[in-house]
Amino acid sequence: MKALRNVKDVTLINIPELCALTLRIAFKVVETVVMDNAGAFEEVDELRARERIVVDDHTRLEELSPGVRVLEMSDNCWNDVKRKVFGMEGFNCLRELRIGDECCMHVSSFRLDGLSKLESVEIGTNSFTQHKNWYGNDPDRHFYLKNCPKLKVLTIGYHSFSDYKSLEIENVDALETLVIGDMNRESFNFHYASLDLTSILIHSE
Repeated sequence: MKALRNVKDVTLINIPELCALTLRIAFKVVETVVMDNAGAFEEVDELRARERIVVDDHTRLEELSPGVRVLEMSDNCWNDVKRKVFGMEGFNCLRELRIGDECCMHVSSFRLDGLSKLESVEIGTNSFTQHKNWYGNDPDRHFYLKNCPKLKVLTIGYHSFSDYKSLEIENVDALETLVIGDMNRESFNFHYASLDLTSILIHSE
């Protein structure tokens, strides 16, 4: 049985009722995957593996599959002076974003807006700053996180965004964990930034 063994591009959308599969050697050479509400297909290891992408210094976000669910950026990545903007527009399946240490030093605009499935954002240390292990005050550097209704976790390591001038978080009502910096050391995150945190529901028992 060799059904779907050599398929390279897979799109599976809105088939939630599918609860059983018999595909013994399918998807062995798959290259791109887009899955959304795909029932039992979401448990197929070969498809899930292709939904996790590790970004290196040569990766252009425009070239990635919009179906990626987990996006990871390696340490010491995207520090070219031409990298000015970090945004994930169109990545509507993205659930987890992980950015390593000492990345994106020249990025002046970090924007996540309208990612309806995003649940977790983790950013390492000394990323998104031109003042590693210290702080600065650049009025042209801005952080925007908006309209991500499923976001539960936002963590930012020490010294990241240490020279950003503004921090705006809006319409992330599912947010449960917000960690910026390290309680046990000087962190300098958003050292001179104004904070705008709006539309977060307060749950009480």
